[in-house]
Amino acid sequence: MKKELLIPLSIVIASLVLGLSFFAVQVHKANSIEKQQLFSNETKCRDLTEKLRKNWTNVVAVFYKEQEHNCFVRSINEGYYEDYPIEDLYLHPLERAPIY
Repeated sequence: MKKELLIPLSIVIASLVLGLSFFAVQVHKANSIEKQQLFSNETKCRDLTEKLRKNWTNVVAVFYKEQEHNCFVRSINEGYYEDYPIEDLYLHPLERAPIY
C-alpha cells in the first residue's frame, strides 16, 4: 500500500518544487526589469539637465519621480522653486519656465 502511494506523492512534491522554483525565477526577472527601467528613466532625466540648462537659464535640476513615472524640471521663478513635468515644459515652455 505504501509503495503505491510513494510514486504519485513523489510526482506531486516534485511538481510543486519545480512550479515554485519557476515562479520565484519569474518574480525575480520581473523585479530586475523594473529596476532596469527605473535606472534608464533616471539616466534619461539626468541627461536632460544640461540640454535644458542651455535652453532655460533658470533650470536648477532635472529629476525623476518614481511615483509619477515622470521627469520633472526644478526651476526658479520669482525667487521660488517650482517643479514641472517634462511634458508640460515642452508643451508650454514660455508659460511654465520663463527665461530670466
